[in-house]
Parts: sequence; structure tokens; C-alpha cells
Amino acid sequence: MDIRKRLFGYILRYKWSFINGAICGAGGAGVNASFGFLVERFFKALEKGQQNQQLLLMVCVGTIGLYLIKWVFTYGQTYFLSLASNRVAADLRTEIYAHIQSLPLSFFDRTRTGHIISRIANDVGAIQNGSGAVIPLVQAPLTIIGCLTMMFLTSWKLSLVSVVVAPFMAMTISKIGKRMRKLTSLLQISLADLMAALEDSMVGVRVIKSFGTEDYEINKFVEHNKRSLRAAMRGVKRSAAVAPTVEVLGAVIAVGVIWLGASQVQAGHLAPGQLIAYFVWANLVSASARQLGQVGVAYNQT
Repeated sequence: MDIRKRLFGYILRYKWSFINGAICGAGGAGVNASFGFLVERFFKALEKGQQNQQLLLMVCVGTIGLYLIKWVFTYGQTYFLSLASNRVAADLRTEIYAHIQSLPLSFFDRTRTGHIISRIANDVGAIQNGSGAVIPLVQAPLTIIGCLTMMFLTSWKLSLVSVVVAPFMAMTISKIGKRMRKLTSLLQISLADLMAALEDSMVGVRVIKSFGTEDYEINKFVEHNKRSLRAAMRGVKRSAAVAPTVEVLGAVIAVGVIWLGASQVQAGHLAPGQLIAYFVWANLVSASARQLGQVGVAYNQT
């Protein structure tokens, strides 16, 4: 069975924690989308000057209120989803340990102890990170859907610029994610070899000292450590490219929106406050897209 399908099976054990986290994520997405309305009201208050001090006060109070509500939703989302992901990791460790205890002695004869320890420590940690990545996976899509809806309602012409570039962004993230899956396998193998070398040296320390082969063992460990470092850094290079790549594509969208939006304001088809609110929603969409890109990397590391 594919490891990702098994992971979702474990997640379903704690579905209510995930559901509560998803509800909080939906609330947070709604709060995020509301900031655009406050920005629009703020500019309306500025346009009216002294005539609408009450509206300006309501905007300021509303901003503080929204941040307080967002705090509650963000805390609840992080708590419930982290609780579920940590429980998944605990279950995995217990089941792996119980499975190891049930294996015949022949398995231990042909499998190095370091490889077994690496499976429990490193592989379960990677899976935990994958399940923990559900946190942005809940709120980010809802934020994107809500903000895109408001963007289209405000100006469908401006929104078309974002829609045209979005597929290129998705394809770029997908390519990086597929490469990350291969690099993660190489990293797990190198870490297992490193743990095995460490275990061998600890078990045979008396023999090593008796024959004076400390330098040989140190050099062997250094080589394993270098391979592990190279594998880790190849993965870092790929994962580090996700956020700036999405950011560059987002900048391309922003330039197109600024040019077209300024033209619509000058033509009187769009109010300045509406344009600023549109930028707020577009920025939220861009930030959520970066989060989803990071989730894709974490998912391919499990």
C-alpha cells in the first residue's frame, strides 16, 4: 500500500481533531478575506474627510476585533491539527516497535541495528512532518477561494491576469515536488547508513581500541556523514526554490495588476479603495499559494 494512503488511514483515527482544526482554518480564512473590506471602508472614510469620522473609528475598532478573532482561530487550528499529527506519530512509533518485536531472529541477522533505529527516528519524523503539513493545507485553499471570489467580484479583468499565470505556478511547484520525492529517498538511505556505522562503532568499541583502528573508523564515519550532508543539501536546494519561485511569479502578476488597475482607476471604472482592497486579496492569495507549495514539498518528503 502507498505510504500516503496509509498516512491518511492514520489521520482518520483522529478525524475530529482534524475537523475541529479545519473549522478553525475556515474561520481564519474568512477573517483574512474580511481585511479587504476594511481597507475599502478606510479609503472611503478618507475620501469623506471630517464628514465621516465615525466610519474611520469603526474601521480601526473592526481591525483590532478581526485580529483578536483571527488569534482564536489560528490558535485552535494549530492546536487541533498539531495534536492529531503528534498522535499519528506516536501510533506509528508504537506499531513499528511492536512489529519489530514480532520479527524472527533471521531478520536481525541480516538487518543492521542502525537501519532499524533510523526507520523509527527519521522516517516517522518525516511522516509526522507530512501530517503536520495539513495545517496550511486546510486554511490556504479556503483563503484562495474566498479571496479570488472577491477579486473577480471587484474586477474580473484584473483577475484574468492572475488566472493566466496560475497554471505556470502550479506546474513549477509540481516539478519541484516530484524531484523532492527522489531526493528524500536518497536522504533516508544515507541516514540509515550513518546510523548503522555509528551503531557498529559503539558495539565494537573494544575491538576497535584493541587493534588501534580509531582513525579508520573516524574516516569511515566522516564519509557516511558527508554523503548524508550532500543528500540533505540537495533536498534543501529544491525546497528552498519553492517560495522564491512562487514569489517571482507573484511579482509578475502584481505588475500586470498594477498597470491594468491604475488604468481602470484613471478611467473611473474602479475606485482607489477598491483597487487597494484588491491588492490585499491578491497578496493573501499569493501568500496562501506559497504555503501550498511548501506543503507539496513536505508531502513529497513522506
